[in-house]
Amino acid sequence: MSSFKLQNHSADWILPVVKDPIKNGAVVSSQDSILFVGDAGEASTLYPEAEKIHHAEKSILPGLVNAHCHLNHCTLKNRLPLRDDETLFDWIGKVISEKTETSEDEKIRATLEGIQQCKESGTVALADIITEPFVLSLLEEPDLTTVCFHETTGFLPEQAEAIFLERLSYLEELQRRSAMEHFLSPHSPYSISRELLEKIARTGSRTSFHLAESREEVEFLKKGHPKMEQILKSLGKWDLKWKPPGLSPVRYFYDVGLLRENSLAVHMVCVGEEDYPVLEKSKPNIALCLRSNTHLRNGLPPVRDYLELGLNLCLGTDGLGSNEDLSLLNEMQYVKKCFPDLDDAVILQMATLGGAKALGLEEQFGSLEPGKSGKFMVVGCEGGPYGFLVGGSG
Repeated sequence: MSSFKLQNHSADWILPVVKDPIKNGAVVSSQDSILFVGDAGEASTLYPEAEKIHHAEKSILPGLVNAHCHLNHCTLKNRLPLRDDETLFDWIGKVISEKTETSEDEKIRATLEGIQQCKESGTVALADIITEPFVLSLLEEPDLTTVCFHETTGFLPEQAEAIFLERLSYLEELQRRSAMEHFLSPHSPYSISRELLEKIARTGSRTSFHLAESREEVEFLKKGHPKMEQILKSLGKWDLKWKPPGLSPVRYFYDVGLLRENSLAVHMVCVGEEDYPVLEKSKPNIALCLRSNTHLRNGLPPVRDYLELGLNLCLGTDGLGSNEDLSLLNEMQYVKKCFPDLDDAVILQMATLGGAKALGLEEQFGSLEPGKSGKFMVVGCEGGPYGFLVGGSG
């Protein structure tokens, strides 16, 4: 007989995600694994020995999955203001400058605070964009499952082979000694050569990248952009022979082979209807970071259209350089504020099962079902089972 203590958590509402809300329901768990989800009376009958814990006037929902985060940006909060005439490319220049002025001790302290903020706000799984190795050791902890996407850049085509081989070797070494999963993250269309993008695409591995985040990115690919050209020149990475491909970001990444069912396209704000056939065919996961998009004045993505196309949507907080906190609960509330007509259940799915599917974690996280993780979240339900979506950030 198992020596693990059973717990019977009952509440006004249980939100399994994969089924309709359960009124006066319960979740029974043992050693952080769910055994039962259903009616509270049935739970008591089936598991009379379980410790009973009632959450009055609350809803129980799965732990949240943050599908896009930059923990290494935790030192950047309130340090990157944009003037009215500045754009995403100006912000990127500020990020590069600020990061060089931050001490290692300050980075570690701020990152630990960011990880704690994620956990305290209900996040149980996280996709982090790794740009600095110090973050990895901080993420090796039992209370947060992390999928690491290692940022890869390199705009010079003659360096593509060397960068690619170095990155693959680095990932293989990490995977041998790390319990976390590690993948490449080709940063964006404006920071990496087509040659390198195609090499990464041919691996067929899971990947995550920034795509169609701003109007400037679209302009860069259509006809070039002086601000990004200057940034790359200042870093010694500008390709004098480069010519704009004349494609939208979505079409460009489709052409190089990076749009597919195991890829995670982040932001996807500046996408036109001409891109929809490509998206419907390739079915990439899309990570929405609406508060970051608003902060950087990039606008909002066509969320309703993505849903009509049958795409898997998930949510990310991005980093503190473009957001006020790392709370996915606040991110859900902001989605509700921006798209009040969206079904509440759809918004919850984005923050749970949508993220779990995008990261390959759906067998463990994303819904309240027997056999899945018992790391759930308890929130207020004033106004109904999804009452927690009203209010908060914005």
